[in-house]
Amino acid sequence: MEQGGCPSLLAAFRRGWHIYEYSGDVLHRAQAFLDRHEEIFKGMFRGTVLRWEVVSLRFVRPEAAVVETLTWISGFSASGPPPGAPRDAKGRLRTRLLQVMVKEAGDWKIPVYHNVDVKPGVTAPEPQ
Repeated sequence: MEQGGCPSLLAAFRRGWHIYEYSGDVLHRAQAFLDRHEEIFKGMFRGTVLRWEVVSLRFVRPEAAVVETLTWISGFSASGPPPGAPRDAKGRLRTRLLQVMVKEAGDWKIPVYHNVDVKPGVTAPEPQ
């Protein structure tokens, strides 16, 4: 995602969405999503690098899919990632992101987005 890409990402979300954030928060409004991401991009994630890789893409219907993504966030300042967020041996915060995607009027939208951290001891592949 380009720097400051929240508005363009927000366009992918479907009305009536449910975003389950890493922190456990659930967001239902566009402004809450924008406010939260502006806060983290200017704060704890400022200067970090995000990599993500699609692990699986499964169509449950021609116009509905489930996408599993692994993410790696590196480059934290000395204050590190969010409190309680485990870092791997390379100092990265790793998460698994599960998204449901639905095709509406020719565009793919995201009605459900669930992001959780990869705990120490859990095996997850390295980026390719």
